[in-house]
Amino acid sequence: MDSKALITLNHIDVTFQQNQQTALHAVKDASLTINKGDIYGIIGDSGAGKSTLVRTINLLQRPTNGDVFVNQQNLTTLSAADLRQARKKIGMIFQHFNLMASRTIEENIVFSIKRSALSKKQQHEKAQQLLAYVGLLDKKDVYPRQLSGGQKQRVAIARALANNPEILISDEATSALDPKTTNTILDLLKRLNSELNLTIVLITHELSVAKKICNKLAVMQHGEILEQNETLRIFTQPQNPETATFITQASAENRVLQQLIGQQTATERLFLLTYEANTANQTLLVDLYQDYQVIPKVIYSTTEMIQGRLITKTLISLTENYPESLIPALQQRGIQIMQQTKEA
Repeated sequence: MDSKALITLNHIDVTFQQNQQTALHAVKDASLTINKGDIYGIIGDSGAGKSTLVRTINLLQRPTNGDVFVNQQNLTTLSAADLRQARKKIGMIFQHFNLMASRTIEENIVFSIKRSALSKKQQHEKAQQLLAYVGLLDKKDVYPRQLSGGQKQRVAIARALANNPEILISDEATSALDPKTTNTILDLLKRLNSELNLTIVLITHELSVAKKICNKLAVMQHGEILEQNETLRIFTQPQNPETATFITQASAENRVLQQLIGQQTATERLFLLTYEANTANQTLLVDLYQDYQVIPKVIYSTTEMIQGRLITKTLISLTENYPESLIPALQQRGIQIMQQTKEA
C-alpha cells in the first residue's frame, strides 16, 4: 500500500438486492488512492455510482466486497466502537445541508460534539470559533430557515469541522446553489484544504466545480471507474474514449458545439482540439499551413483556466482531403482530438 495514501479503496463492489431474481450492481471493482492534502473529485452522470462509492469511505455504505483503508487502518475489520471513533475523523457535507430546523445555528454545531470530552462552555466556544471561521458568527442565534442556501452550507461545513476531521466528504454540496454562491463555497473549501491541510473528497456532476477546485479526478460510469488522473490530464488528455465523450457532452459549451456541428457540409470534417495554450501551441494554425499546406477554418474557440493552466478548445473544419498524417502529428504534440459528427 502507498505510504502516502490517506484513503485507499481496494476492489470495491456494492450490490443492492432488488428482489429474489435481480440485483443492482451499483459499484463494480472500484479501486482508488487519495493522498493526504488532495482535493479529489469523483465525477460522472447521475446514477454513475459516485455517492455509493464515496459513502464506503466511512462505511455509511458497507461494501459487498473489497477493503477500505483510512490512515492505513482497514475500516471493514473494526468493531462498532472503533468504527465510531474512526468516523469522527471523517466529516460530511450534503446538497441539502441536513441542519436541524428547531435548533439555532450555534446549537446545530454544538449537537455534533455534545458527547465529546469538552465541557458545555468549551463546546459553545468551539462552535463560535467555527462560525467565525466560516464568517457567520453574527448568525449564531438564528435558525436555519432564516439563512440563505450558501449560509446554510457554511454552517454545515462548520458543523463538519467540529470533531477536527482529517477528511471532508462533499456530496454534491454546491448543486443547489447559484454560481456566485457556489464559488464562495469552493473558495472556502480551498481555504480549508490549504490552511487546515484537510483532505477533501468531492462528488460532483458539474465539470466547472471539478476544474476549479480538484487536483485529481476519478471518472465514473455505470458503477465503474473509467479513469483517474490529475485534473489537467483528465480534461486535456483523457486516456479512455468514454471519458473524452463524457467531458465533451457534459461541458457547458456542448449545446453550442452541437448547433455548429449540425451545420457542417458533406465535404467538411470537424475536429475539436483541446490543448494547453503554451508557447509550443501558440503557432498551431500557422504550423498546420507550413507543414501540411492546410488552412483550417476556426468555427469556435474558447479558453479556460484549469489548475492554473490555460486550456484552449478549438473547433476546426478541414476539407475531407486533409493529409492522413495530420491527426497523428497533432496528437504527438499532446493535443487531444475528437472528430465531431452530426450524430455526436
